Amino acid sequence: MNLEDIVRKNVEEGYELIDARSKVAQDIILSKISKSEFKKNITIKGGVEYYN
Repeated sequence: MNLEDIVRKNVEEGYELIDARSKVAQDIILSKISKSEFKKNITIKGGVEYYN
């Protein structure tokens, strides 16, 4: 599944296109963070990343 497919799926689930794109981007960033060595040193607050 590519990014366009994921965005399309989110739109089908009721998200506006701009929100679906944002959600996919956020999901990618959160996925990358959760798999990184920094996962225990990062706090996500209000959509902003803070590094400890």
